[in-house]
Amino acid sequence: MSHDILIKHPAHLWIGDADSLKNNLIHRLQKIFCKDLGCLQCINCKQIISKQYSDIIWIAPEESYNLDIIDEVLDQVKFKLNQNQHKFFIFTQADTLTPACSNRLLKTIEEPHQGYHFIFLASRIENILPTIISRCLLQEFNNQIQDSKYQEFISIFIENNYKNPQQFLKSIDKLEINFQNSKDIIDYLFTHFYNNLKRTIQNNRNDNNLIEKELDKILILKKEMTQLPIAGSTKIFWKNIFIKFHILNY
Repeated sequence: MSHDILIKHPAHLWIGDADSLKNNLIHRLQKIFCKDLGCLQCINCKQIISKQYSDIIWIAPEESYNLDIIDEVLDQVKFKLNQNQHKFFIFTQADTLTPACSNRLLKTIEEPHQGYHFIFLASRIENILPTIISRCLLQEFNNQIQDSKYQEFISIFIENNYKNPQQFLKSIDKLEINFQNSKDIIDYLFTHFYNNLKRTIQNNRNDNNLIEKELDKILILKKEMTQLPIAGSTKIFWKNIFIKFHILNY
């Protein structure tokens, strides 16, 4: 996931191992607030690592969330921010949000003042209310690739970012994607889009266009699973997938 996606959408739900999610998020926040896109040495980067940066609020309940915690957040988001200012509220252990707490947040995360962002970190999606899920940009990290160098490559497909095909092809060489890497990435993408489709149907969202697109992606990936690239054909393999997904998006 590229860092600009974090500021483009007001609400995000990340599913995966707690430490991995935290480290991944810190890295992406540094890219937003550091003028050198995450130098790790400036005061901003250091404050983000130590969770002391003023525009990033980490919320960690002792056992589970209560309405007092939620109301403190709501009190802080009543006011408009300065132009180009961004403020993040990170809900760790979001799978411990009670229904009452989740419902109290719904309107705010759906239509916040410009510049406010809400990120929910959870180990399991089953305990997250569908109404929260439907308002968030969902990102799931499996154990195999959640911390890997391939995450930004994968995010191109998850985020429908097909603006730079030449850069995409260069990244294949840079990352040295081979048969086994391709298999792992295809498996991950298949699971991601399958879960998206399942949740869309379970949430009774009668968006036939969305359902059709998700299903088409699954069918493309399912076919590619049967014809994974041999030595020397990886770039052509991924170029074809890139083109197919690009066509679906337009």
